[in-house]
Amino acid sequence: MVENCLKNPVTGTDVGNIVNIGIYMNSTNIIKFYQNLIDSFKNYTNNKISFDDKVYINCRALTIDEAIGNPERKDYPLLQGKEVLLEADYKGFKGQAYTDKPSNFNGSIKEILNLDINKETSRAILIATINAVLRSLNNEIKTKHCKDEEPTECAHNICNFLLNKGYKKILMIGFQPAIADALKEKFELIVLDRNKDNIGNYKNGILIYDGYKNSDYLYDKVDIVLATGSTLVNGSIVDIIDKATIYNKDLYCYGTTIAGASLLLGLNRLCFNAH
Repeated sequence: MVENCLKNPVTGTDVGNIVNIGIYMNSTNIIKFYQNLIDSFKNYTNNKISFDDKVYINCRALTIDEAIGNPERKDYPLLQGKEVLLEADYKGFKGQAYTDKPSNFNGSIKEILNLDINKETSRAILIATINAVLRSLNNEIKTKHCKDEEPTECAHNICNFLLNKGYKKILMIGFQPAIADALKEKFELIVLDRNKDNIGNYKNGILIYDGYKNSDYLYDKVDIVLATGSTLVNGSIVDIIDKATIYNKDLYCYGTTIAGASLLLGLNRLCFNAH
C-alpha cells in the first residue's frame, strides 16, 4: 500500500501530493500519462532486466476460480462476466489487470512497451506486464487478486483505514459491491460506475451514478475520491486525477491493476489482501 504521492504522472516532477497535479482529459495528455508510466518503468528496471532479450510475457484471461476463487457473495463484476482479469507471466511472476477488452499476447518486453497505447487492449497488456516485472524485482509489490472471502476482509480493512483518516464523505469510482457495502455503513457514499446494468439503479441500497457523464459537481460534495485501479486501463484515471486536483480532494485507488503504477508514479493504493 502506497500512501504518499510523489510526482506528477505526466511531467514526472515532484509535487508532494496528488492534489497538486493538474492534467486534463484529452488524447494528448492520456498519451503523455502512459508514456511517463513507461519511462518510469524503464528507469526503475534499468540494468535489472533486458528489454532486448526474448523474454516472453504470456497474457490470458483468468478463469473465475483462478481470479477470485469461490466467495460467498456472487455480485462481483468478475462473477457477472462484465470484466475479466488479464494475467501476465514473466519468469513465473504474475501481474494482473482488470479489463473488458481482453486479448492474448506473447512477445518480448520491448514489443509490449511499443504497443499502441491508444488502444485499451494494449494498455491492459502493458499494465499486467509492468505488474509482473515489478513483482519479480520487488516481492513487497502484491500483484495477485485476493480470493474467496478475502475481498470482503479487504473491504473492511479499507473502511477502517479511511475511518482512521477522519474522512466523512466518499466518492467511489467503480462499483465494487463488498467495498461499497462496508463504506455505506460508516460514510456518506456516492458511487459512479460505467456498467450500464448498474447506472441509475440501486445496488444494495446505493444509487449508482453514470460514470460516463459530467460528474464534476459530485467531487464538490465529498472529501475523498476512491477509484478502482481498472481506471488505469480504460484511461479515465487521467480525468480522475485532474478533477481531484481541481476540487482539492485526496485520491486513493484500490486493487491489483494499479499495483505497479502506484509505485512508479507515487499514487495512493489500498489493497490489503492481495498476494
